[in-house]
Amino acid sequence: GYAGSNGIKSWRSWPDGARLEAKELQNMDKKKQAVLISACLLDLPCRYDGNSCGVAGLLEGIDSDRIVPVCPEQMGGLSTPREPACMRGGDGSFVLDGKARVLTLSGRDVTANFLAGAHMLLKISTMLGVETAVLKEKSPSCGVNLTTIDRETVQGKGVAAAALHRAGVTVIPDTTFIS
Repeated sequence: GYAGSNGIKSWRSWPDGARLEAKELQNMDKKKQAVLISACLLDLPCRYDGNSCGVAGLLEGIDSDRIVPVCPEQMGGLSTPREPACMRGGDGSFVLDGKARVLTLSGRDVTANFLAGAHMLLKISTMLGVETAVLKEKSPSCGVNLTTIDRETVQGKGVAAAALHRAGVTVIPDTTFIS
């Protein structure tokens, strides 16, 4: 039989070889955890300048078969390419607490976009049960140990990295995979 009028066959009408066996269904639950990865590290052109910054061998170093490319700046509504931005008044933790802002180099306030992108990452990580994220170091969104404050690269976390860290997600900088 068919499941409704959409023309999609129900699983009962599939040939025996197409049905998932109970053992396969059990193994689906045991799949490795999803890992968020900054999309630019996977050669996707989403950086502020419209380029990527792929890390050779990155996927071979990740112990998961569920890779989720993310770009919090795009997810927050910013275009690619876009004007570079940096935090003013503190790192991503300060931005999350409303004590610092994110401004483009020309002074346009994009704090709301950075917060929206961080919120989207948290939503995705919750939906997928993510425990680990590999993020682009030195980014005002994704920086894990180094970020951009007042046009300088300094110690601190980007907005999305700080949000994930607060939520208990292990954030790993891309530099871990660069030899």
